[in-house]
Amino acid sequence: MSMEDDLIGYAKLSQSVTLDNDLSMFRRFGALNIRNILYLQSELQTLELKLSNLDKDNNDIMKGNAVWGQSRSWYWASKSQGAQDAGGEHEEGYWDLVLKIRSLLDRYNTALRHQAWLQSLKSPSKRSWTTLRSFVQANRTMLSEKDAEYIAEKNRRDLVALTWSEKEALSLIMEEHLSKLFKKRVNDSDLRNHQIGFISEEKIALVVRLLAVALSSILPILSIVVLYFIQSATVRLGLIIICSVLCSTVLALLSNAKNAEILAVTAA
Repeated sequence: MSMEDDLIGYAKLSQSVTLDNDLSMFRRFGALNIRNILYLQSELQTLELKLSNLDKDNNDIMKGNAVWGQSRSWYWASKSQGAQDAGGEHEEGYWDLVLKIRSLLDRYNTALRHQAWLQSLKSPSKRSWTTLRSFVQANRTMLSEKDAEYIAEKNRRDLVALTWSEKEALSLIMEEHLSKLFKKRVNDSDLRNHQIGFISEEKIALVVRLLAVALSSILPILSIVVLYFIQSATVRLGLIIICSVLCSTVLALLSNAKNAEILAVTAA
């Protein structure tokens, strides 16, 4: 018996996820992160208004340099820390408010940076999500029902993939509908124990590459040969349109070309 047979719970799930980078998907908690930023923003707005009101109240030279200088001098501002009132409670001073805003701004800016990074992450592919969900469902005793909800259908839009590679449209189609033809042979007993099917992306990439080379060579030559033997101008025009459509379709399916690049190649 291998050590993998002894793994249970989160130990089994985490070890299984490490077998394929595409399975590294987790919730972004998008709504909670946005809500946290909104709370911080509202709190900062309140403190901003409070600081502005203090600046207005302190703008009276008759109150002396210790007060009038708080809005104009770091020295007087730093000396304006609060003190205890008659009831023993701490009264917030000008500098106390500045330090509070400084600390909150740091949290707010950090939250914004994290949110920007989260939004740059891509969602996992349907195949990867389906694979991991099926694995979790097949091992119902591995996680509690509540813990396994992170991979449920209702949370799919909230998932992010830590690794994501841009693939050609044809590669995605093959992974989705022809996965049985590209199954990776697994000789390692430890991998087989995880009950996860693996697809050979290398084989798919090779097939797409061969198709791209073949079609990019055949289509131009075929169009020239066909046009050579056809005399009718109307038929020739129709064939030119068909060849242009085929060229742009092949380019879209077999490459990662952007729309502008496809238009440029077709126009040429």
